[in-house]
This record gives sequence, C-alpha cells and structure tokens, in this order.
Amino acid sequence: MVRRFTAAILSLILAMAIPAQSSVPKGWFLHEDQAPTLTLAYYDPSSGDVMFAVTCTQGYTDAVIAFYPETASPGKKAVRLTLSSGDSVLVIDGTAQIHNGRYAIDGQTSMEQHLVDLLHGGFTLASDGQEMRTFSTTEQDAVHVRNLTKACRG
Repeated sequence: MVRRFTAAILSLILAMAIPAQSSVPKGWFLHEDQAPTLTLAYYDPSSGDVMFAVTCTQGYTDAVIAFYPETASPGKKAVRLTLSSGDSVLVIDGTAQIHNGRYAIDGQTSMEQHLVDLLHGGFTLASDGQEMRTFSTTEQDAVHVRNLTKACRG
C-alpha cells in the first residue's frame, strides 16, 4: 500500500507543470492544485526541474520525500537519504528508481517537528552518506514552507 501511495505521489510530482510565471521559480514553491494533496517542490532555475519535494495530504502527518539527483544509478535499489543541519539529523530509508523517465529517490516519513525545523531552517541532503546538495529557505520561500507544514501536521 505504501509503495502504491509513493508511486502515485511521484507521478504527481513529475507531472507538475512549472507555475504560470514569466520565469522558473527559484527555491520552494507550494503546489496546491491537487488539494488535499500538497507538494512543496524545490526548483533549480538552471534546469527548470524539481530537485526535491515533500508531499503530504492536508490533515495527515504522513509525508513522502523525493530527491531527483542529476545522475542516475542503474536499477531499483535501497538508498538512505539524510537531511541534516548542525546536530539535527533525519534519516529516511528510500528507494531509487526510474519513474516516468526520471531518476528519483523517495521515502516515507512524518511531518513531525524535526522535519518542520529542517524545512524552515534549511538542510544538507546526503544520499548513502554522500553529500548531494544544500537546500535553504529564503524569506520569499517561507510562506510556502509554512503553509505545507501547517496543513500536514494532523
């Protein structure tokens, strides 16, 4: 059941059109068009692609984290994602796979205070111990992050 839920969420994330703007957003953007399912996506303006996303359903704490690395490893395999900032560390057991033509690593977690703090304050993402990217939250991004974390806290 969880795998089907995760696959459905990945499909939603990958199908998301870039918001109707004159330019690709940089940083966090909250997609509310599939409500009650909400997706907070981090866009990289150099590629126009979603690099990282958190998806949840309003009123529930279950969340799916998805990372879209630039390079792919062949085959479906278990991957450990680690979000960290200082002493704050969140480890998520994920699965790496090609989904709708794009390489993704995803895993399930909960919208607990630990994740909320990392999303608001910024974090470094590692995949199987290898640092991949640092994600930060600007003042402009803060409203998107806050709206997601408030809606998905149960």
